[in-house]
Amino acid sequence: MSKTVRQIYSVALSATTVAVFSGAALAIPAVSGAQTMSCTFTRSLTVGSRGADVTCLQNALVAGGFLSVTPTGYFGSLTKAAVAKWQAAAGVSPAAGFFGAISRAKYAMMMSGTTMPTTPTTPGTTVPGAGVAVSAAAMQPSGSAIAGAGQIDVAKYTFTASNAAGATVTSLKLSRTGVVSDSNISNLYLADESGVVFAQYSSLNNGIAMFEGLNMMVNAGQSRVVTLRMDLSSSASAGNTLGWRLDMVTTSGNGAVSGLPVSGPTLTVTTVTNPSLGAVTYTYVASGSTVDAGTSGFLAHSATVNVTNSAVLLKSIKYTVVGSANTADLKNATLKIGGVAVATASMIGVDGKVVFIPTTDVRIPTGNNTFEVYVDVMGSPNRTMAWNVLRPYDAVFNDTQYNTNVTATTSGTPTTVTINQGRVTISKSTDTPTANIPLGASNITLAKFNFYAGGEPVKLRFLPVTITNVGD
Repeated sequence: MSKTVRQIYSVALSATTVAVFSGAALAIPAVSGAQTMSCTFTRSLTVGSRGADVTCLQNALVAGGFLSVTPTGYFGSLTKAAVAKWQAAAGVSPAAGFFGAISRAKYAMMMSGTTMPTTPTTPGTTVPGAGVAVSAAAMQPSGSAIAGAGQIDVAKYTFTASNAAGATVTSLKLSRTGVVSDSNISNLYLADESGVVFAQYSSLNNGIAMFEGLNMMVNAGQSRVVTLRMDLSSSASAGNTLGWRLDMVTTSGNGAVSGLPVSGPTLTVTTVTNPSLGAVTYTYVASGSTVDAGTSGFLAHSATVNVTNSAVLLKSIKYTVVGSANTADLKNATLKIGGVAVATASMIGVDGKVVFIPTTDVRIPTGNNTFEVYVDVMGSPNRTMAWNVLRPYDAVFNDTQYNTNVTATTSGTPTTVTINQGRVTISKSTDTPTANIPLGASNITLAKFNFYAGGEPVKLRFLPVTITNVGD
């Protein structure tokens, strides 16, 4: 390989993009009250904001004990509530959850080393001396449960760990109250603070529901709010009542649990007919079955979503990537509906799961709608991947007429994609010389080229060069 080629190759690999933010610095104290986390902001943040500054704010709120979910870079209702908690603890008024000039001024003061009080749990929540305390969450569902609806919020429970140590909840036992029978309950779920289901019930017998094999972490001195959801049969009788009482909580190591039993609200069954509840069918559509490693923006998944009766809102959808591909090689996934990007995820989890949560309400009208997932395939040659909605409850749709969730049905089989070996792309550099060559000159650069190895390292063994003479 010539000296010139080695230089071009080196330059191409060393290019780096740097993002610089300026403005008032943010410091939010960690739980210890002494450690601080610094962020930089150039704008006010509110519901709907997204970006690296939102992620930094969320990380800082987590460190301060005001937020207990994984940062997403999107400022939603949970972030708003966490900001409001901090504002109340720090004396910022109004404590409305809007991160504006007043809050930024408060944080600017912290840059001198001043610390602020932290509130690791929801105001009013008792932090146990040891183990986990369980209580009814402040905000509870109320009113009616529509027969035939899916993933109905029926109760919310708060789990608070002691300041001494965190805890892992491994199982729950709940008792059904009211007159609705077990046969009218087709499923029970647990959802996290972002509304994504993370567990399905293990059994339901004689009004006793069990959730086993859980791995729900509660950090030391912090709280988590878990929502119990239920699928209610369309045959449930109007006027019947139902509720759920949390009777038993088991933690790893059988740590102490206080506050039990905890009763949830009582809901009344109702039925609707005109219009009927929205119905959603998710049907897989064949897409490209091969892709070269190193390809960006590849259409990895396609489906037709049919909606009847009433339009629905997409709240979240979870895909599980099945196959031999290394999930670390799959980046920058984008969900498009009708060709419009509605949510993104920069990384795929090590478990192959990726959750898309739209930053704003996404209305899915009645009729057929196209769902597509695009992803950058950075590597994993000679391996496979298939994007699945493994379980119906992995997609959360909300009926716009009755403001209740509905469970989709799935149909078909996703396309299994084979990832081919990577390839080398050679292109002429934009700064390649174009001037005339002086007669008798030496060590003149004749041309510059960029070499891009997609998907896997490539060793360049031969580089034939042809010089074409034009003119005399």
